[in-house]
Amino acid sequence: MESTIQGAWKGLGSIIMVSRWSDLGNGKTRSETSYYMSSLSNTDAEVIQGYIRSHWNIENGCHWVLDTLFREDHNQTGRKNAAKNLATMRRMALNILKLVAPEGKRAKSLPKRQLRAAHDEGYLEKRLSLV
Repeated sequence: MESTIQGAWKGLGSIIMVSRWSDLGNGKTRSETSYYMSSLSNTDAEVIQGYIRSHWNIENGCHWVLDTLFREDHNQTGRKNAAKNLATMRRMALNILKLVAPEGKRAKSLPKRQLRAAHDEGYLEKRLSLV
């Protein structure tokens, strides 16, 4: 007999609980518990952990950067495809900013690269491979 949760969530194979602890320094820690629902069943915890970590690598490496560098979460564009088009442009700009610095030169932070591109037309053209 199906339980109520399985009846409400078709294809539910597992419910996962992940507890995280962070060391904030000065003897302070923070704990956080997250819950996930998945269609996976009979899967080892290590495999599921890999999927969850992979998801958060994408979140931390892309979405967080887009929000902090371009304030993406503050965008309230809602007309037709404008929001999707702006998101695509932001990702293109991020990829351009992430291009590797020339050999022997130390890579600067993304905000510094963004600022330089805004103020130095030659740098911007180089990033866009126009020269």
